[in-house]
Amino acid sequence: MNRKQIRDLARKIMDEETEAPEGLLFNIDIDVLINIAQGRVEMELIPYIPREFRKPVLISLVAAKPTYNVVTDLLLTDFLVFENIFHNESGKKPQGLQYIEPDQLYDYWTVGETGQDPRVWLYEEKDTIGIYPIPTASLANRLKGFYFYEVPDLNEDEDKDHDPASSKYSIPAMPKAAHPLIAVDTVRLIHLVAEEESSDIDRIYATYFSSAINALSIEPSLGSRVRGPLSESVR
Repeated sequence: MNRKQIRDLARKIMDEETEAPEGLLFNIDIDVLINIAQGRVEMELIPYIPREFRKPVLISLVAAKPTYNVVTDLLLTDFLVFENIFHNESGKKPQGLQYIEPDQLYDYWTVGETGQDPRVWLYEEKDTIGIYPIPTASLANRLKGFYFYEVPDLNEDEDKDHDPASSKYSIPAMPKAAHPLIAVDTVRLIHLVAEEESSDIDRIYATYFSSAINALSIEPSLGSRVRGPLSESVR
């Protein structure tokens, strides 16, 4: 569904198909709520179908540099949050870096310690990660991270040129089965602003959500859910 179709579905659910001033809302007002709604839908879907919102990124380490900003250093303009970070060293297993909280750094690093393999990572501040111990040499593509991306706002009704590089988006960057959820959540937001009862809309949303999750969370039957001890999977 493109933005126009999502907006039309939202209007049908509200039984308010005419744009203001004849109707309740202008299209531009609904368009703002559509972008808020698709962000909310993404947050609800990620725990159930993380693969649909995951991207990999290779991380090069810089000598004597402990912190990396996801935008200026890693060049991630759609970053939402890291899932995990792994070693990416030729000839060795891609073991993970252990994620820690700032108060745990005491257990894994001594101030000034350098020259060892990175062992842990943490969020130093918003959009900035720290990787310790600090390397003494620059290492290209030394780590591989997986992060969840932020879906781009929809800024036009129809995809006219089909060129992703144009930064024009009419179709949500999520599975088609989830598109109706955006329309329904848009209606929920409208009811919230208008202080109207939304229990019926909540039931519609729950039905769509259940259907989408049932289909999109299917995993290959030949996979293994067994996980080894954490001590073996981190370096």
